[in-house]
Amino acid sequence: MSLRTNRRKQATRKIYLYKQADWEGLNQHIQPLLEPLEHSRSPVEEIWKKFKTILEEAANKYIPTKLTKSRPSRPWISKQLDAKIKLRDRLHKKSKDNGKAGIEERHQQMKKEVQRELRQEHNAFVEAILTDNGETTSTNKRFWNYVKNRRSDNSGIGTLKVGSKLITDPTEKAEALNQHFKSVFTTNQQNQQQDDIINNNSTMPHITVATNGVYQQLRNLNHHKATGPDDLSARLLKETAHTIAPTLRNLFQLSLDRAVVPKDWRHARVCAIYKKGNRYEPANYRPISITCLCSKILEHIVTSQMMSYLEGNQLLHNRQHGFRSKRSCESQLIELTSQLSELLDQGKEVDAIVLDFSKAFDKVNHSKLIQKTNNIGVNSQVVKWISSFLSNRTQEVAVDGFHSNHCSVTSGVPQGSVIGPSLFLIYINDLPSKVNSEVRLFADDTVIYTTTDKKDQLQKDLKTLEEWELHWDMEFNPSKCEHITFGRKRSNRLNNSYTLHNVSIPRVQEIKYLGVKLEHTLRWNSNTDYVTGKAAGKVGFIRRTIPPSLTQLRDRAYQSLVRPILEYSSTVWGSSLTTTQETQFEAVQRKAARTVYNIPRTDHKTSTTGLISDLQWDTLKERRRKRCLGIFRAMHFGEVATNINNFLTPFTPSIGYSRRHSLQYTIPHCNTKSHQKSFFIATAKDWNALPIGSPLLHGPPVAG
Repeated sequence: MSLRTNRRKQATRKIYLYKQADWEGLNQHIQPLLEPLEHSRSPVEEIWKKFKTILEEAANKYIPTKLTKSRPSRPWISKQLDAKIKLRDRLHKKSKDNGKAGIEERHQQMKKEVQRELRQEHNAFVEAILTDNGETTSTNKRFWNYVKNRRSDNSGIGTLKVGSKLITDPTEKAEALNQHFKSVFTTNQQNQQQDDIINNNSTMPHITVATNGVYQQLRNLNHHKATGPDDLSARLLKETAHTIAPTLRNLFQLSLDRAVVPKDWRHARVCAIYKKGNRYEPANYRPISITCLCSKILEHIVTSQMMSYLEGNQLLHNRQHGFRSKRSCESQLIELTSQLSELLDQGKEVDAIVLDFSKAFDKVNHSKLIQKTNNIGVNSQVVKWISSFLSNRTQEVAVDGFHSNHCSVTSGVPQGSVIGPSLFLIYINDLPSKVNSEVRLFADDTVIYTTTDKKDQLQKDLKTLEEWELHWDMEFNPSKCEHITFGRKRSNRLNNSYTLHNVSIPRVQEIKYLGVKLEHTLRWNSNTDYVTGKAAGKVGFIRRTIPPSLTQLRDRAYQSLVRPILEYSSTVWGSSLTTTQETQFEAVQRKAARTVYNIPRTDHKTSTTGLISDLQWDTLKERRRKRCLGIFRAMHFGEVATNINNFLTPFTPSIGYSRRHSLQYTIPHCNTKSHQKSFFIATAKDWNALPIGSPLLHGPPVAG
């Protein structure tokens, strides 16, 4: 076990000791102070500042505080042990400098003592994760914090390189990242004046904020979430929910009616998240905006009303599955692969282009977004509020507690906000209607495809998309787009090629779309190797990290870290696996069972079947079958937006037919085994075979 501690420079910060807070006294203190604000008609900014000041002063009075630095990378190390580690290091340095035997002897003695205590404290810490008074939420948080701290790539933001300069100072790193994030903004903005937003005769109802609704939102806050730039934490808002709800209701209603968003709500503290590639390149980090929690509550109210209107009136394109209820990556992949397998079953080949947007969320033109939001039918009250929400936004980047300067956000929707994803859906909603080929979207993940005999049409559609991106200030990256031809033949008869911005789109034999690898033959060799390899790596992580004696924790780690990898979108490919591929998946679970019980790799006598039985794990094949039936049922009863009737025909039994249930589907004839094993057809067979009394056959009536 490594004895090094995290030595990254950290900023000192004040934290509240909520366990020692006098919540009753705090609520009693702020109640009479907030009452004048519950019906105040003062400016929105003024009400917000008074509200924030009252809570800040009360928090400082009734909640003890202390100064600290960010949590250490290994929280199981006590102050006493940390002092011994430092002493050990000093002795080691002295021993190297003068070589005295007495100092080296003391160093070796202290080294053994540190190793022993470090092991003891680590094991005690891990055991506490399992015996945390049964508090599930707290236990989960401690478990995930432990996993995060033990990962080898948990190194934060290391040295950055800007030009030829290496940057190590955290403030300079924050500024470098902020300047990069700023560089991708669209600058040719035309400010949309609220007076220019005319009433579009929308049927979307006026939003009326209810005190009880605000109270419920406050009580549902996750107090582990990061505090926004206003420094009003989720714990503070949650514990004072009953007292502050009337004031916030009034503030929210005034903000909507007057289309005024407080300045604090238009500022974001940006956390840079590493994506992939070289860690020293600022371009390889994604900005996540941490905004005020009160703003997020109002955003939630606005977003839920707006999306309810858009969904209810079917104003969003049906092929968009991102950030929408009853849709997901899984539903998108099921529809796409089912359609492809059906076309291949008919002897056709399909050309598909996976399009790559450059910084799509950050390039959204605010003025044009407001125009689209108004045109799609969102009522003018909400459109004006959104215009205020996007106007004069600012951001700063935080690295290890140090902050960059503020900069203006001239374009984009904040990644990390509540309303941002819905606004992006509106902005990109008209893209599919501009082309004649098939298009599927998951947020900005776009694939456009058609049969190979319609090459000219697909190329024409790409040209149309060039015009679309130019008009709406979006940007495709041709070098990162990919072209694949799906077909049954080993060598494609047609060798079509396509260009975007006069750049040839690279042709590949497989693509990775929404986390799943799709081969041109719709077989699953590459995806199987990718998934099982990744999962096996996590099993090794569990073996190396969690002490062998903690069997229960290793079991939980497998179910939390490994199994989700093995089952991600398994409905898409699970029924199409060959026997060899199924064995490959089960081998990972067998390896995990041996890891949970710490069975040595050289022990070939222990039955892994018995271990799996003791752990009460179902086979992965059986779990995939149950998952497929569950998704099929959800689609049948309208709980998932996919319409089964687009892929299967309901079976109409003859009069008096009662041998099986009445919810069956007709199984079509298939020319290929891959289509026969595709999701809808393979699962329909299991669905039809369900006994009449199966609980899967009971559910809410099919919507619409």
